[in-house]
Amino acid sequence: MIIKGDELSDILERTFSGCERATREHSRCTDAFRMQSHKQYDQMLSIVNLKGGFERPLSVVDVRDVDHVSLHFQLRGQSDAHIRGIRGNQLMKTGQMNLFACFDPVATIDFPEQSDYEYISVNLNPGVAVQLLVDCGMPTVAEKVVQREATMASPAPLRYRAEQLQILQQLMTNPFPDDLQPVFQRAKLTELLLWYRWQHEPPNGRAMPVTVSATDEDKLRAVKAYLDSHFLDEIAVPTLAKQFLLNNFKLRTGFRALFGTTPYQYVLTLRMRYACERLQADRTSPTDLAAQLHYSSPGHFISAFKQVVGLTPSAYARLSVVCF
Repeated sequence: MIIKGDELSDILERTFSGCERATREHSRCTDAFRMQSHKQYDQMLSIVNLKGGFERPLSVVDVRDVDHVSLHFQLRGQSDAHIRGIRGNQLMKTGQMNLFACFDPVATIDFPEQSDYEYISVNLNPGVAVQLLVDCGMPTVAEKVVQREATMASPAPLRYRAEQLQILQQLMTNPFPDDLQPVFQRAKLTELLLWYRWQHEPPNGRAMPVTVSATDEDKLRAVKAYLDSHFLDEIAVPTLAKQFLLNNFKLRTGFRALFGTTPYQYVLTLRMRYACERLQADRTSPTDLAAQLHYSSPGHFISAFKQVVGLTPSAYARLSVVCF
């Protein structure tokens, strides 16, 4: 199925505002696909969280967008973009990320058949991005932005880390008043870019990739699917390893290599996402959530929630934003 980009412009396009922070929700549902986007934006930063499902392959052609420098995080599913000015295809799979600079962008985006798709794109105004890139030790990319040269910073996608997902969550739940938001945003964007640079150019000069066999990859993807539907159960890594015929080392290192996080951190993320939903949907108490999520006390749950989300449960419940 092929459709024109202007039919989905409200969902796919990034935007920056010249004033205070704003949010928008857009959705589109047909018999062939469903898409929903949540956008937060101001004059410095735009965050797009896109979710969807595709009953059959979809190509969106002639997608036009604003100039931007973006970090793309593929949380679930995959897509393949062809962006004018950038050589090759930008295939992104679950657990991958990359850094792009796009100017007068026109793209074709291909979505294969898949039931569960999600990405988060953190987009910087190019004028803001230049100094941040220089500060984070990426002057070559900064120079390309100054010259308005479209680029993909890494020739192949990188695996994102659990730490980066936590920073994304904090950016999306920015609790500060308008006058402090730019300072907070710069700090978190600097953290994201520093993690990217560290992964792209490790301190020892070379990466240490973990090789995962095809058989183990199938098992690890089965583990992830199991966690997606059983994260409210009591879960122990040794039990998981035995259940899916993996040893503890392969489970931990292989899971991180494929999905950018450990099984423990992945379950923690799912549980905190659930807690966020319950806090905003029906104001479930921290005591009840602590029991549901197997914490020994409400205090332990509150401490874990604040570490992941950046706010206490009571403070988060008063917000009208999406956590994940």
